[in-house]
Amino acid sequence: MINYKLASELKEAGFSQELKNGDWAYCKDCGESSEIHLMHEDNDEGCFVGNDYLHRFKDYPKGNFIKCPSLLELIYALGDKFEGLRMEVDEDYSTDEIWSCNIFVDNKKSNGIANFGESPEEAVTKSWLSLPKKI
Repeated sequence: MINYKLASELKEAGFSQELKNGDWAYCKDCGESSEIHLMHEDNDEGCFVGNDYLHRFKDYPKGNFIKCPSLLELIYALGDKFEGLRMEVDEDYSTDEIWSCNIFVDNKKSNGIANFGESPEEAVTKSWLSLPKKI
């Protein structure tokens, strides 16, 4: 999952904040912005599942959450700009892994850039953020 800072950058850049059952989100009013929450719409009271807190949508004002999209959602958001995702291992430090997400910057398949992250979600998030935005 991406951290609060990257999730906030996605929100500010216009990434969809629509939440549905089973989505993860950061709660702006829950004290610590580093805690992630599982969203649900049923009638049960909020409860803990492991170390994660479940939140009912209706208990909070709209806009109180910052969506933490899944890897699949992030890849779909890139659309036909997505070229690929791979894990690379630093040969000098065999335990250090880095992820790279390659995207096409225009309609030409020969023009591409790579964005890197410590997780696949981070690399794909950085790729989405690097795309030119329509005004």
